[in-house]
Amino acid sequence: MNVRGFIGSEAAKRRERMLDAVKKDCFQIQSRQFYRGEGKTVTIWEVWSSHTHRRSPRLYTVSRVGERGMVRWGCTCPDFEANGQWFPCKHILYVQQGG
Repeated sequence: MNVRGFIGSEAAKRRERMLDAVKKDCFQIQSRQFYRGEGKTVTIWEVWSSHTHRRSPRLYTVSRVGERGMVRWGCTCPDFEANGQWFPCKHILYVQQGG
């Protein structure tokens, strides 16, 4: 499998995990904050996630930063911290689809 195929496959897996979590009602947006200034817009969501094997839900922060026509997404979950340079995590996908 080539690199594009691998990245596409991994992105599809994360989308499936996100859809499974939505179906099981495992995500909840706690808050959304929006900031604008100096040519930059920042939106921050706090997302409760109970879709892991851990016993208690976790709170992750999803961010969207727009600056000079570019958009960067971020999340504080372990998957994004390890793999975010390649593909978004299920929390980002959840926020992007309208939460």
